[in-house]
Amino acid sequence: MNNGTVYISLTSHLPGEEANVRQMKADLKRLQKDDFHALRLSYEQVLDLDSGEKIPEIMTFRIGDEGRITRISMKRPKTAVLMEFEEGKTCFASYPTPAGILDVQIRTRKVEGALRPDSLYADVCYEILLGNASQGEIRLRIEAVPMNDTETF
Repeated sequence: MNNGTVYISLTSHLPGEEANVRQMKADLKRLQKDDFHALRLSYEQVLDLDSGEKIPEIMTFRIGDEGRITRISMKRPKTAVLMEFEEGKTCFASYPTPAGILDVQIRTRKVEGALRPDSLYADVCYEILLGNASQGEIRLRIEAVPMNDTETF
């Protein structure tokens, strides 16, 4: 996939609940580091349906051998929230809420995905912990495909 506008679909699923699907346009940029390369998706999504306020987010995919995705980072620059998904690892995130800061652990069980010439996909299984209490496992599916300037969704 080349730099430009892409169409992304984010599907999250909690046990016992219906899947939540969000679809939007994103700007894709390839990044090259000394020992790896990555893709960065920048987009805005509406998190509060009542206000309709759009929150900017950045999702970065670290690409390993043969186009395999090895780590995914999701960042909200406005609130400094950062979530990182790397198989077998736990990260810590802090979320600002009206009642104060909520500290959570994110334990990633699985990250599978790949960069293909015309698409990107990733499946992530992770668990949210508050204190040491599990809040359940979440499954996240991310898909991105190039979007022509004339396409809408």
